Amino acid sequence: MSLFVAAERDAVFTMLKLMLSFIPQSRSSAKEDRAFRWMVNWPLLEYRKVRQD
Repeated sequence: MSLFVAAERDAVFTMLKLMLSFIPQSRSSAKEDRAFRWMVNWPLLEYRKVRQD
């Protein structure tokens, strides 16, 4: 059993590739990181669910 579904895995890898770029100018900013598809579609939604309970 996989921890990630394929769409989530792809979104995580896309985000990490930009966050961990060797060249500092190529790295994403914290503001950009919050806008990545993975951040918007998975952890932020789960956080909101937990906060409502």
